[in-house]
Amino acid sequence: MFERVGHVFYNAHASSPIVLGDFEAMKKWPGSPDGSDGYVKFKSGKGAIFDLQLSSPDVFVRARQAIALLAPLQRTGWTLEERFGRDVEGLQAALTGELVSVWQEDEILLPSGAVVVAIAYNATPEFGSDSSALDPRCFSKTTPMLPRVAPATPLYSQEPIGAHELAVVPLEAGSYRLRLGELEVDGARVGRCTLESITR
Repeated sequence: MFERVGHVFYNAHASSPIVLGDFEAMKKWPGSPDGSDGYVKFKSGKGAIFDLQLSSPDVFVRARQAIALLAPLQRTGWTLEERFGRDVEGLQAALTGELVSVWQEDEILLPSGAVVVAIAYNATPEFGSDSSALDPRCFSKTTPMLPRVAPATPLYSQEPIGAHELAVVPLEAGSYRLRLGELEVDGARVGRCTLESITR
């Protein structure tokens, strides 16, 4: 069963692309002030930039083997009930069911044992690192930073208050299948991204 981590949302702008990547690789992410053009995979294979039609996602995790991002494609409120009309238990079918259409399939490497879900505009340096060379459009005193060590349980950042811009989710180290696409929840269009462990 999937458990909810939190809602990743850019407080400065209603629409935003997402960056998803390996915990250690994301410490080098400089931010993308101009956004992304569709789906872009990191050259290292350890992450990707994409959007769910620019809608902010809720993040869910299952047994350190999978994560799912779920975003209503019509922007709504903050709570699961406002956004999807149901609670986590009522969303399990949407988190595991077949997509009506698949936008992208790929494979992502997560060697550090955790994945970061963040707003693509923001840089994500390690806490305490030198950030003086970062573009001020991507980093300020209120931009969430990554912890030095990957957390043992999901870490959801809310800094500054009212922003929901970064989540770090522990996953078993290895290769993950990424799928982006669309399904329906009670007749409403919903975007979904899943990362699932690939058994070798």
